[in-house]
Amino acid sequence: MHDTCVVIMAKQPLPGLAKTRIAATLGEEYAAILAEQLLLHTLNKVQQMTQQTAFSVFAVLCVTPQINPYFEHLAQRYKTELIVQVEGDLGARMQAAASYALNLAQQVIIIGTDCPELNIQHITQARKALDQADVYLQPAHDGGYVLVALKGSLGAVFEGKPWSTPVLMTKTLSDLTQAGIRYALGEYLNDIDEADDLVYLPSSFSRPQEVMQ
Repeated sequence: MHDTCVVIMAKQPLPGLAKTRIAATLGEEYAAILAEQLLLHTLNKVQQMTQQTAFSVFAVLCVTPQINPYFEHLAQRYKTELIVQVEGDLGARMQAAASYALNLAQQVIIIGTDCPELNIQHITQARKALDQADVYLQPAHDGGYVLVALKGSLGAVFEGKPWSTPVLMTKTLSDLTQAGIRYALGEYLNDIDEADDLVYLPSSFSRPQEVMQ
């Protein structure tokens, strides 16, 4: 059994499917380009982690809407396992991915692709935090979180949550406290959900004006 599994929750970067809130403001073409840049950026970071850490770690790309040649190419290129997301809300999809990973590893770290600030150090810190806690969360400034790490399937993390709302973190911590589950928090980071969030993109990422030229 591996020490740690990193699960990347990913939506295929297609116009009309990816980054819909940004698409509503800046157009579907740019939103799809941005989504792919975020996905590749995340896969690169996770691949570096699997090569550089002292503990045993492997990656799983958990995708929607389906496994297809695009995702198969990415899985081969970045040396990840490939599974499809189950039906249901984000909590149900994350819980299923966590259950899969915990059959293969002692801890699971679940991330999305919307936070380019998330780096190898944050992921490593999440792994270390599980020595003392049952759950580790990396908060986002918008009231959610960009990383969940755990060492057992815990419904209090995933069930009945107001996903994509400013009170997600507050509700999650309340449920964890009520269930007597030990948790730890990392530093607050910025994720990319709205057009105003583009200020947090790395300089190497495309900007809307470049795509529209």
